[in-house]
Amino acid sequence: MTRNKAARPPKRLVVARNDRLGDFILALPCFQLLKRRLPEVEVIAYLAEYTREIAGMCPAIDGVVVDPKLDKIDTIRHVTREWRERRFDALLALRSVWDVSVPGLLARIPIRVGPLTNLYSALLTHALRQKRSKSIKPEWSYNLDLANHLLHLYGFEGETRIERPVIRLNSDRVRERRLMLRDRYGVNLERPIVFVHPGQSGTSNNLSAKQYADLIRGLRAPQGFSLVITAGPGELLLARSVSSLIGDFGHAVFESTEGLRAFAETLANADVFIASSTGPLHLAGALDRPTAGFYERRITRGPLRWQTLNSPDRLLGFEPPPGADERDVPATDIGAAISQINNRFLSTGMPPDPAAVQ
Repeated sequence: MTRNKAARPPKRLVVARNDRLGDFILALPCFQLLKRRLPEVEVIAYLAEYTREIAGMCPAIDGVVVDPKLDKIDTIRHVTREWRERRFDALLALRSVWDVSVPGLLARIPIRVGPLTNLYSALLTHALRQKRSKSIKPEWSYNLDLANHLLHLYGFEGETRIERPVIRLNSDRVRERRLMLRDRYGVNLERPIVFVHPGQSGTSNNLSAKQYADLIRGLRAPQGFSLVITAGPGELLLARSVSSLIGDFGHAVFESTEGLRAFAETLANADVFIASSTGPLHLAGALDRPTAGFYERRITRGPLRWQTLNSPDRLLGFEPPPGADERDVPATDIGAAISQINNRFLSTGMPPDPAAVQ
């Protein structure tokens, strides 16, 4: 669905991605691109409350509107009223969903761009057919296609460049977290620090506690490595389960209790971050830390579609082999993953990258 091009660039633009942590992180390159091309425009994120801290770490985001998560009618009324008051000139909907498309129409936002996927797409002014279910490229790339579709309406040529790291942190705070790992948790800072996150905050498949333990036992670095097992809210028991299975293998268990910014400041010290395809994996990727992720075999949840945002040489993605149950990660795959993680990230050791903070 395409209508006439816009006459002039907007003054205020809202970009909507109000679902999970990883999904919002993969939308951040859109904010970068829009701010780079439209530096005078006020770029606002419409997001879920618990991703608000992430928006605060992205310099390209000028402000937020929080999804109220009310019932359907009240949500539409609340969001429509707020968007009207903000006088948005354009909406970039990264999903065609009722709580974005309907308020966009009712708030009379003149330019409404999003994917052509369902009936709610009819409420947009400039929908783009993407066929995301084929998953032929990363989610962040599909998002950038939508941002470029919007920019084209204002006469700007498209681009796909990502400025890494995607989120920025205060270097002093990152160093404080590094010293905390040493002083409070006994982490040896002279060795590469490997973070393993056995939690599953997203919707993807996960390794078992035993598989994480087997993976940890197989990791090798010339000078050894320091291990930190991390846990988010409600995940401490799982982290402790992995901890108990590796026995006297020296390590620390770190529970994130101070919010996403503090967790990000801690992860910025990772030389390797290992997890299933969850929000924390994408957070480490946005910091451009080396990541190893475990995915399901189904194409819509695989390592290409949900690729992290770090540099290509800093990411690994694993999935079950052909013929395996799509939710199974056989022990033989753990051996292959161990070999690749060791060879790519641990064979020479990797000191923390100061580019991860600014």
